[in-house]
Amino acid sequence: MKALFKKLLKSESKLDDSIAVIRGLLFGNSKFYRSLKVYYYNQGRLTVNGKLFLGTFTNRNALVPNAKGVLRVYKGGEVVITGQVRIARDCKVYVPGKLTIGDGTYINPGSMIFARTSIHIGQGCAISWNCELIDDDMHSLLEGDSKLPSAKPITIGEHVWIGANSKILKGVNIGNGAIVAAGSIVTKDVPDGALVGGVPAKVIKYNVNWA
Repeated sequence: MKALFKKLLKSESKLDDSIAVIRGLLFGNSKFYRSLKVYYYNQGRLTVNGKLFLGTFTNRNALVPNAKGVLRVYKGGEVVITGQVRIARDCKVYVPGKLTIGDGTYINPGSMIFARTSIHIGQGCAISWNCELIDDDMHSLLEGDSKLPSAKPITIGEHVWIGANSKILKGVNIGNGAIVAAGSIVTKDVPDGALVGGVPAKVIKYNVNWA
C-alpha cells in the first residue's frame, strides 16, 4: 500500500489516469476526468459538452515535475468545453469571466490562462509549454485624464498553433490556421494562415499551414 501511494504521488504516474476514471464511474461523471494533482475550485459554472481531461490522459512531460495545476472558476465565471479537450496537469487556469475551448484542443504543461472578460480558443488548437493567455493588464493605464480599459477579450481561431513560451495579450484576435513562433509576445491581431514571431510579434510569412 505504501509503495502504491508513493507511485501515485509521482507526477509521471499513469495510475492517476486510472483513478480519475474510477472516480468518474463511482460519482457518475463521465465527462470530467480530473487528476488528484489539480486543485479544482468552482464558484461559477463549468459546462462540458464532451469530455474534459484535466491533468489526466495528457502530456506528462512537465518542466517542473512536482508542480500542481489549478482550475478555478470564480463567482460569476463560466467555462464551456465543447468536444474533447486536454489540459496538462500543471497548467494554471483562472476564470472570473468566460473561457470557451473547442474540440480537439490541447494545452501543454506549464501554461497559464487568465480570463477576466472572455477568452475563446477554437477547435484543434495546440498550445505548447509555458504559454500565457491573459486578457487583463491587471492595472489600468492612464492617458492624460482618461483611464484606458485594462481588459479586453482574446479570440483564438480554429487550428492555431501557439509555440512554447509565447504570450497572448488582451484584445488579440488570432485567425484560423495561424502559427505563433516560440517565445513571441502577441499584442496585435494575427491574420488567418499567418506565421508571426518576435517581441512584439510581427508577420513573418503568409499562407502557411501546419500538421
